[in-house]
Amino acid sequence: MWEAIARTAERVERSWSQVGYAPETFPDLAHAELEELLGDGKLGIDEIFASLASQVDWCEPLDLYSNFGEPAVTVHKTDRWNLDVYFWLHPVTALHDHRFRGAFGVVEGLTLNSTYDFAVSEPSPQGIEAGRLERRESELLRPGGVRRILPGSAFIHQVVHVARPTVSIAIRTLREPDLPFQREYFWPGFSVPSRPHLSHSQRRKLDLIGTLVALRHARAEELIVQMLDAEDETCGFWMLSRLFQAAGNRADAVTRVLDRTRSPIARHREELTHCLKSLAEASSYWNLARKEPHRLLVALTTSLRDADEIEQRVYEYSGEQAAEEVILDWLAGMKEEEQGAGRLASLEKRVSPMARLDLCPRSSFLLRGILAAEDRGSILRRARSELSEEQPEVLERQLDELSDRIDHMPMLRPFLARWQRRAQSTRQQ
Repeated sequence: MWEAIARTAERVERSWSQVGYAPETFPDLAHAELEELLGDGKLGIDEIFASLASQVDWCEPLDLYSNFGEPAVTVHKTDRWNLDVYFWLHPVTALHDHRFRGAFGVVEGLTLNSTYDFAVSEPSPQGIEAGRLERRESELLRPGGVRRILPGSAFIHQVVHVARPTVSIAIRTLREPDLPFQREYFWPGFSVPSRPHLSHSQRRKLDLIGTLVALRHARAEELIVQMLDAEDETCGFWMLSRLFQAAGNRADAVTRVLDRTRSPIARHREELTHCLKSLAEASSYWNLARKEPHRLLVALTTSLRDADEIEQRVYEYSGEQAAEEVILDWLAGMKEEEQGAGRLASLEKRVSPMARLDLCPRSSFLLRGILAAEDRGSILRRARSELSEEQPEVLERQLDELSDRIDHMPMLRPFLARWQRRAQSTRQQ
């Protein structure tokens, strides 16, 4: 590996110096060099592990406070750019932009890469910016897949590492002089300077909030409000985010503090509440997504809002199987995961997302029709034919009950919405 890295580094330095280190040329240059480095498929996780183990001293990371990568390892460093390798065990990274430019590529595994646009309505260069967040496109990146990185809002993305492990590599500049920090983005639309931008004492305050909640300290809420009132809105956001996490993703722990604080973060109460609700819903599914197909299903349905596009990505992943059959099989697997977790949990803490979904043969039959956006009448006619023991009125009631359950499951709402749209279109015709 080290010889291949050295050759790549030599070409990058030579090519960039020939254009006077012009920043705007670096993403294309990095993209081409990563395609060359990954093109023959010889660079893999086993070779990287062996090479790193044989190297006594590693380069110092660019940002000591960053938790990006598990771990992130700098394998070549200059005073202008780095070449980094990232290992990923957990699937989800933040939706973020960058303080640098370059390119990244997948060495091993599978990644869902989604890009976004952010239209700012309330600019705040040093703090939280309100606006509108919209997804541009999503794609599955396999080994050898390479994408450019542009600085700031020109490239906002989120990567979900579906395979465990996934390994990626990046050639990147050090810092953009006109960008003081990286931003993270949250639904429905605001961006926040990332946590590494916080001071050392502010980061310790986040840790202290976790300790207060874990100890169930009698004055925890009062003390958190006191700390929150003394900080700016950026630190306030991350303090409330830490509180939400420490309280087991309970939004009421945050809203009680918001009721008492004088922090400027309170002006974003509605957006913050919506954001925390979305994070809690996604978290409940990620807890069950232990297998690769399950992680892909959760990644698709939490990133994409269009059922047709989800089907397209499922087909791309699984081959020639009908998407509704594949999704139903994945749902059944997640149901088993939940039941296994439920046996270990107390009755009061029963895992809930898949508990709303009955996957007996009859319900599976009806759900398959909804996932495929099949006409309601056609679903019921086939059900009466193939499930002959059921009375028509019973099947109709069960179909309505199933659609009501799906409406409370964010992971399946895109399919329900498509089914309802097509039903409405059929009635109008």
